[in-house]
Amino acid sequence: MSDEQLQPDPIMAALLEEYAALAAESTDFGPDEDSQLVEHHVRMLARCDREIASIKAWAATETARLTRKRDAIQSYFGYKAAAATARLTAGGKKKSITFPWGVAGFRSAGKAGLDYIPENKDELIKWAEEHCPAAVSETDPQPTKGIKKVELAEWMIAHKAETPLAQVLAPGRQDFYVKTKADSDE
Repeated sequence: MSDEQLQPDPIMAALLEEYAALAAESTDFGPDEDSQLVEHHVRMLARCDREIASIKAWAATETARLTRKRDAIQSYFGYKAAAATARLTAGGKKKSITFPWGVAGFRSAGKAGLDYIPENKDELIKWAEEHCPAAVSETDPQPTKGIKKVELAEWMIAHKAETPLAQVLAPGRQDFYVKTKADSDE
């Protein structure tokens, strides 16, 4: 056997070292051993819970950062990528292009749609309540109002209505999309 075969796995060695440290702590009980055992158990679990909470907070921060980064990339390159994809797929049957990291292409939208800025949603709901009350929905059990996008868009097309709060997306349009593979590396 070579020296490499005798070397312990570094991860396993770290786990065994931590276990040995915990085992040494767990055998050091005084006169009230049951109370100390339970206290030690609770302390170890609390330490794990603190680490879990710390990792979750870090993950939430990183997810928000990456979402902002993704939105910035989409904002800067999205229309350029859509135009390039349209040129690459022009004249052929294919409406998408496959890459090792995912797929970019166009989908046919059968129904009318509505594009609006989420921050203006409350104003849009008020406008819809005045002009097309059927396009406003209420959810249960907590009564919150929402917009039925397709219904409002179809009403706006039929009545030639316009609002600066929303843009009607016509039926039959070609929507650009990108679907990435979750397991891809850069």
